[in-house]
Amino acid sequence: IWMTDWAGKKPRQLTFHSAQDIALAFVDEGKAILFMSTRDGDWDLYRIPTEGGTAERITKHGVGDITISPDGKDLIYSLGSYAWYVQRYQGSGNHDLWTVPIAGGIPSQLTTFKGNDRSPAYTPDGKGVWWMRETGGIYDLWQKDFATGDEWQVTKFPKGTLPLNPQLSPDGKRILIEWEFGLWILEVGTWTMKPVNVDIDSDWKSFGIVERTIRAGADQPDISNDGRFI
Repeated sequence: IWMTDWAGKKPRQLTFHSAQDIALAFVDEGKAILFMSTRDGDWDLYRIPTEGGTAERITKHGVGDITISPDGKDLIYSLGSYAWYVQRYQGSGNHDLWTVPIAGGIPSQLTTFKGNDRSPAYTPDGKGVWWMRETGGIYDLWQKDFATGDEWQVTKFPKGTLPLNPQLSPDGKRILIEWEFGLWILEVGTWTMKPVNVDIDSDWKSFGIVERTIRAGADQPDISNDGRFI
């Protein structure tokens, strides 16, 4: 992990471990960086001061998807060992949601569902969490209230689809979801959906039709059925 100023003039290296390090976010009012690393075997969460120093390990049993609380003090992550895309899986390797203070501490379990709970996202007020839960082979958006512990289903997607990775907008009014090989906007409150029509101007990724006169070096000939081409 490296840092630099806005002009890119003073780059400096923060982490030096031979394992993979992936920066996630600034925490502690910009005084530290939260990152994931495989330096202790599994993908776990660490924090390191922006001035440099020794990284502090936050989790010790692996992590999956991560969301940071609006006040920057806590985080929620998914934890499980079984392939999340296997439908109707219920077992000891299923993914559940856990929470831990970013400053470090003992993680506590948020969900105990027999199936998979993935892709958490804090509600705008930080008093609850949204996530994707798989029931009967279908992933839907669920919500949990921290104060009461109540959980309820928010969406009802068609069977055979796989919505993923809900991302909350900065104003807390919309959730962006990957669904049906595209991006969709989910309006918070009404829970209506509309597609994001992305228009991409792209150059050719490969050559078009190329005409060449080959006089030598060709091999492995194959003749067309009508005998006109080779």
